[in-house]
Amino acid sequence: MENGIRDADGQLPGKSIVFARSIDHARLLAELFDEMYPQFAGKFCQVIHSKEPRAEQLIDDFKGAENAKNDQLRIAISVDMLDTGIDVPEVVNLVFAKPVKSKVKFWQMIGRGTRLCKDLFGHRKDKTEFLIFDHWNNFAYHDLDPEEVERKTPKALSQLRYEARIALAELALKHSELEVFAVLRDQLKADADALDDRTIAVRENWQAVQQARDAALLHAFAPTLRQLLVESVAPLMAVLDVRGQGPALRWDLLLGEAQAHAIAGPGQPNPKRAEIIEWLDRLPSHLNPVRAKAPELKTIRSDVFWAGADFGHLEQMRVALRDIIDLAEPPLLPPPPPPKVIDVSERLEDVEAYLRPTNIRSVDYTVYRRAVQAALEPLFESEPVLRKIRRGEPVSVADIDRLNSLVHTRNPDVDLATLRTFFPDTAVPLAQILRSIVGLEHEVVEARFTAFAQKHPLGSQQLRFLALLKEHIRQHGAITTDDLFAAPFTSVHTEGVLGIFTDERQFDELLGIIKSFGEPLVQPSITGRSV
Repeated sequence: MENGIRDADGQLPGKSIVFARSIDHARLLAELFDEMYPQFAGKFCQVIHSKEPRAEQLIDDFKGAENAKNDQLRIAISVDMLDTGIDVPEVVNLVFAKPVKSKVKFWQMIGRGTRLCKDLFGHRKDKTEFLIFDHWNNFAYHDLDPEEVERKTPKALSQLRYEARIALAELALKHSELEVFAVLRDQLKADADALDDRTIAVRENWQAVQQARDAALLHAFAPTLRQLLVESVAPLMAVLDVRGQGPALRWDLLLGEAQAHAIAGPGQPNPKRAEIIEWLDRLPSHLNPVRAKAPELKTIRSDVFWAGADFGHLEQMRVALRDIIDLAEPPLLPPPPPPKVIDVSERLEDVEAYLRPTNIRSVDYTVYRRAVQAALEPLFESEPVLRKIRRGEPVSVADIDRLNSLVHTRNPDVDLATLRTFFPDTAVPLAQILRSIVGLEHEVVEARFTAFAQKHPLGSQQLRFLALLKEHIRQHGAITTDDLFAAPFTSVHTEGVLGIFTDERQFDELLGIIKSFGEPLVQPSITGRSV
């Protein structure tokens, strides 16, 4: 409810699936939801399981099928009913409230969120992402380490409106508009009164809510109260039940901006006029509710109205037109660019496929490399052998054996010697394999390129290319010539290094520096895992 992806109005969470452990567990979660959010109790969150006689109907409700009887269902708590085989493209939140040991089923459950959905968040605002809340460390169990993205949940429209009214009230007092302040004071009180006292978020902020409902405190509007309203009460507006009021809330916000300009600059042209008229022009004139508002629509479109449009006039129009504003058609947007068509021919006789056998059947190189890296990183500063490797200095077999003993003592599952089994066809030293994992120190890499950068006046693209090059070598210890013609270097120039360093002498000198780091290792083919 607080951290999930929300719907097009930004008020409520989008369609969400909670994967529960059992029927009892699912019922408990539903009971807790209804207790925490009583204003949504009953239809908003439903349990779906095989023993529920209405299971098929509930699935249709969740899908939004033609025979749906409950269009309010947003959160489906599933017990092996929505885990696989059910496609609901609108799903944007998945909650793993149970452990999943089967890798196949795990990926099938993730697939519930991968379905594309056009215009989910409005005209030409398609679904581009979904969130997973993993409460049982399923990703770690399946040796997956996805990068967690810090996602800031946007404020709900009702919260934005409440904050806008606080700012308007401050502005009204600043300009001695006491009648305007009285209107806004009453609106703030009405918003606070609308909060459901049974909601857990309201109960947790009970004292702040009571102050927000106190007419005397609102009339005084002290700085401490204003801070309290913004920090403690405004976020509670997100739990208001304002389903279906998205356009009306946006209308309130737009008119609020126009009212702010009217208060701050009376008699001056209002910069929000064009945006307001453009919205009203999208109202279909053939609809009876729109025709019933013809006098108000004519008035607000006139120059006479805007010549004297103060807070009160705009407030009258806000209230008068609020009920029909949702009838407006979507704004016209420029057509999207045509798709790029790339004709790529493929000759089957040029395709080679093979598996390189290894003795490692339970893990692949990528996973084992990650385990080795995790075991070595805590030792970067304290272990002399590692420091030598990261500085590109030679190390003896005895040094490697001592390092391996230290690592194996700390982590019995990691044996550095095992890395050799991934390179059965080469006699590559173990130190070189380790350097490809732990990389090189920043100062070591930087020193090799310093003279080159000082000798040649480099442009911005060349400096950017060098920065990518040094970072790659720092992480992997070396680089192949072929890599210089692939991503990420082609993001600087499509021809890679040749498109950046066109001077032959610069190019040859750069290759000499690159070769001084030695030949990089080619990552071994990944073998199939045995289960």
